[in-house]
Amino acid sequence: ALSVLGAGLVSQTEVKANMGSRDVTEELVSNNLDLQKKKIAKLQEELANKNTMLDGALRLITELKSEEAALEAKLEEAKLNYQDLADVQNQIRAKLESEKAALEAKLEEAKLNYQDLADVQNQIRAKLESEKAALEAKLEEAKLNYQDLADVQNQIRAKLESEKVVLSQINKTLDERNKVLEASRKRTNRDLEAARDAKKATEAELAKANEQNQILEASRTRTNRDLDAARDAKKATEAELAETTAKVNK
Repeated sequence: ALSVLGAGLVSQTEVKANMGSRDVTEELVSNNLDLQKKKIAKLQEELANKNTMLDGALRLITELKSEEAALEAKLEEAKLNYQDLADVQNQIRAKLESEKAALEAKLEEAKLNYQDLADVQNQIRAKLESEKAALEAKLEEAKLNYQDLADVQNQIRAKLESEKVVLSQINKTLDERNKVLEASRKRTNRDLEAARDAKKATEAELAKANEQNQILEASRTRTNRDLDAARDAKKATEAELAETTAKVNK
């Protein structure tokens, strides 16, 4: 009777140990999945920030295109007749086209960096989902005695540590990519500032060209007045000469 009672107590102890170990394993897996979800949320926030930056760059390019159209409209209204002013117009157009091409190239580079970051996020999400499914499958298949469950627990712990190292490396890579994107954003801002300065200089050159045109027009008007005065003086001289000749002939 004592042997039967002892065997029953041992059996109950093993069942409690197995249940306790399974609870610990499930808690570790749950904590790891929560951590991965937080990391994914952080990556999504970073992508949203990069998307906002790209939208700003697109708006600035649109503004530059609008300003370019306005400048070309002003040049069309000017109807310049002198070769020097036509040369100024060609230089302005070439300068704006060059600046536009440079900005569009930088925007394309920023889009590529954004796509790379999105691909990394998708890879991480897919990997975490796969690992979650694998861990859940292992827990479903467990139903092992205490020793087997302890082995599975150790394997899971080792796998999580290994994945922690991998995630750390991925985060380091993402940080480096963020630094590159930040540097690209700063360069783009500097280029946009330079484009604004160039626009101001171009407007100043256009104003100077218009001023030269006005000076030439005023000079032409004065020359016409001088020619009219010379013709009137010539007519008066000829009249006086005719009158003098008539008096001499008498």
